[in-house]
Amino acid sequence: MASANIFTAGPARALFFYGQDLIGVGTTLSDTTFDSSITAEEVRGGPGNLLYGQYFHDSSLTVSITDVTCIA
Repeated sequence: MASANIFTAGPARALFFYGQDLIGVGTTLSDTTFDSSITAEEVRGGPGNLLYGQYFHDSSLTVSITDVTCIA
């Protein structure tokens, strides 16, 4: 079966779920952005200050959704 791209060309409704729970409803969206980040630290020591590994902390996830409302 061929792969297809699907586009929303008109008004639409977006339903947001967390597991089986509905957590939000929006209309046509003009922009949806997911931005994630995490901080990494190096673990160094010994002769020559060798790199022994890294550990990661302070993760974040930001979701930005712009809802378009047109009144005609």
